[in-house]
Amino acid sequence: AALRNVGWEIRPLPAWSDRVGWDEPVGTPCAARWSADAKRAFMAKLSLFGFTWLRSVVLLDTDVTLLANPDALHALDARVPAAAAHRTVGDCAALCAQRDVNPNAGVWLLRPAAAELAAIQRLVARTSACPKYPEQGVLEEHLGPRLRWFSKSWNARDPAAGRAGARARRRTRIYHFVGRCAKPLAFACRWRALPLQRCDGGHATFAYDNWRADFLASPGARAALGCGDDEERGEPFVLA
Repeated sequence: AALRNVGWEIRPLPAWSDRVGWDEPVGTPCAARWSADAKRAFMAKLSLFGFTWLRSVVLLDTDVTLLANPDALHALDARVPAAAAHRTVGDCAALCAQRDVNPNAGVWLLRPAAAELAAIQRLVARTSACPKYPEQGVLEEHLGPRLRWFSKSWNARDPAAGRAGARARRRTRIYHFVGRCAKPLAFACRWRALPLQRCDGGHATFAYDNWRADFLASPGARAALGCGDDEERGEPFVLA
């Protein structure tokens, strides 16, 4: 509802029809973590480079909630092939081949181009080692220094307690439910069971409230999930 209210067109991801490399033996970390179907789902994000009838695309994972109009992301330098939210070195340590970058693909901007897609397809087909998070590793390896960064307020998590946390919450434009945070969609029909304290020590209440309000404003989504009237309209959380 939030995206449609600001005039956005929402499309599902296309399928990744090309070969996925990573011919690792069963039991290696990537092969053990991700099935072939899961790898193709990750790679579908990169296939958006093939949407060449569009000048730019902003991809949002389903586990985010919008607290501001994301039109500003489209306004980044038109020469930029792709951009992602800058993360900290600590966040990156478990993800990136290079410790100083972390192209989290939960919120990112790309400029469709046939040449970029073809280069990514060749890279994936010839690569035998699967990155821990496939599409993010490929994005990093393919773009390198051409990948630009925007404020992590567009892909925020971990709000702190106290005054610093209050300031961070005011700056948050998109919140991403990652790590130990429960995915709100999984609790859409049983909201009272949502484990709030698991997510950033309970400091992400404002983000869950925002997601819930948007969900309740989308009758089609509620109907599709088959939520009952009583449970789906549970009281929203109040941030103390």
